[in-house]
Amino acid sequence: MIRARCSHALTLAAPVRPAALPGHPSATTPPSPSPVRSFVRSFRSPELIGVTAIEDKLQQGVPAAIETLLDAGIRIWMITGDKQETAINIAVSCNLVKHVDSLMIVNVGDADDPVARVTDLIGDAESKIEAMYRKETGLTVDDLEEIPDTWQHGEFSIDGPTLNYVLASDALQLRMAQIVARCSGVVISRSSPSQKAAVVSMMKEYEMSKAAGKSRGIIRWYKRYKRRLQGKMLSIGDGANDVAMIQTADVGIGIMGKEGRQATNSSDYAISQFRFLVPLLLVHGGYL
Repeated sequence: MIRARCSHALTLAAPVRPAALPGHPSATTPPSPSPVRSFVRSFRSPELIGVTAIEDKLQQGVPAAIETLLDAGIRIWMITGDKQETAINIAVSCNLVKHVDSLMIVNVGDADDPVARVTDLIGDAESKIEAMYRKETGLTVDDLEEIPDTWQHGEFSIDGPTLNYVLASDALQLRMAQIVARCSGVVISRSSPSQKAAVVSMMKEYEMSKAAGKSRGIIRWYKRYKRRLQGKMLSIGDGANDVAMIQTADVGIGIMGKEGRQATNSSDYAISQFRFLVPLLLVHGGYL
């Protein structure tokens, strides 16, 4: 908050004076300073009163909870509205991203042709996944579908504006789903509530389509249904912007926090701390 003292009001349109006649007293009187110039001049030396900041700390036990869920074979994604740099820092602090140097970042920025730029970045990410798999296993693959889902060593990050171009194309959606399915950590930043729900729907459809393969008719329906029973999609959030994502997932969990109860009112289960997700899934989940 900055305060400055100004004795002139800001005027956007000042009245125009007619030209003074020679010999008139106003012809020798210097013109008064412009209100706009006085306003700008008064802000050259502002007086700083104070600065206000809000610290959004991680809850107790979040890194340990994420580590436990990852060890249990559960894929964890972070979808947030924060900017990409902040989201990556949070992911590192909670052990979701462990190798920042090899993190695949997809961000079109101010590209002249954003669609072409997104396509190139997705292609680069595919090449990195294939190179990592070849380096660790010694096997060469021609397509990401040849890499088993059990191999998840990549780390991926994409922002909301770039995600818009991906969601607008079925081909890019499939390519991105193939990439993130082989990643242990995924960070999606600057995302809107509709994008959060769209990402959940995208991955649900990808998993069921992959299980169905090229089968048709009742066999295809049965394979898709069986795959949905084998693996559930869970969304967890604490704010009103997470409601669409919570309702789209197979299981929605709301965290009771300082951002209201919209998430908990729209969820299947409600908890007070993120770390309580571990006993909910690994202990009580076995009886559901």
